[in-house]
Amino acid sequence: MELNLDFGRDIKTMIQKLKRVDDDLKDKCVGIMRQLVQQFKAEAIKRVPIDEGMLEKSFSTKIIDAALMDEVTGIVYVASNALASDYAIAMHEWDYELGEQSQRKEAASGVTVGQKYLERALSENEKAFGRFIYRKLRGFMMGA
Repeated sequence: MELNLDFGRDIKTMIQKLKRVDDDLKDKCVGIMRQLVQQFKAEAIKRVPIDEGMLEKSFSTKIIDAALMDEVTGIVYVASNALASDYAIAMHEWDYELGEQSQRKEAASGVTVGQKYLERALSENEKAFGRFIYRKLRGFMMGA
């Protein structure tokens, strides 16, 4: 009995299949980042003061999709040309007392409103965001 393998054809087929898996995984990672950025934005909005400016409506998001799947970056920011850009920096960096509306928002939301709202939106949700990524990737890898 003779065993005959056409390595040229078989390797090409394997490489094509691996490329499809790689492309699918990269697309999945970008999709996960899009969802994660929206969650991060929502968490930041929960924490911003509301006494002045239109900060809650001034957030933007961006996905930077690099060549490799481990280089997908999500950004939540207030653009420098947004109406609330100066207010955004002051409320993130400066020490201040919350105004009446922000105090009511804090009492109703169950999260701290005010200084370092972006940093806290990330640090206070780090484990939840990590679990979200894990569940999404696991589901993809297991075919769910």
